[in-house]
Amino acid sequence: MILQQDPTIIVGLFEDREHAARLLARRLESYRNTNSIIMAVPRGGVPVGYHVALELGLPLEVVACRKVKHPGDRSRTIGSVCPGEVVIHDDDREIPREYIQHTLANLQSMVRRRQHEYDERSAPVSLREKTVIVVDDWLRTGDTLMACLKNIQKQDPGKIIVAVPIVTQEAIQLVRPEVNEVIFLVMDDAVRAPSYKYFPKVSEGEVLQLIQGFKGRTEGTG
Repeated sequence: MILQQDPTIIVGLFEDREHAARLLARRLESYRNTNSIIMAVPRGGVPVGYHVALELGLPLEVVACRKVKHPGDRSRTIGSVCPGEVVIHDDDREIPREYIQHTLANLQSMVRRRQHEYDERSAPVSLREKTVIVVDDWLRTGDTLMACLKNIQKQDPGKIIVAVPIVTQEAIQLVRPEVNEVIFLVMDDAVRAPSYKYFPKVSEGEVLQLIQGFKGRTEGTG
């Protein structure tokens, strides 16, 4: 397992997600124009993934995923859902099975609907033997990624990389066993500003605009 932090980043210099993406792309330079793919995680990871993909000349995919919240403590995440995969990692026996079943059914329906909005192709892109670079903006717990990573693993990729501007030790501990490499710019505990200073909230409309904009730009140059 390889963890790479950029020692040259001065905390506080992120202007926005585009700036963070350009810095992240420098760390991923060796993957430029290779058999690699950027897999962006909504919502905040999509602007970062968009600019990383443009910088490196790589295709961009967006995977719909949702956290599964604890019924008694909405700040706790007990799992995640993406199209084709469910991960429950909190074995709290006090959580009613009915809650989990009902919540998973609703979330699976939601992510399928979202995925269709993101990509109307009848079949997903093949990840076989590709380097899959999973991009988010600020990885606090890593919970949301787990279903996504499990789903990627089933598709026989050549390599899986998680690449984020900001990450926590907690997230690294959760994600590290699932991937080949974690690349990040800044450790979360070194960031002395609220997240919205660098990364304001992203709407679903903005996500869709970025996806369509990327398609337009790449199809126009293809």
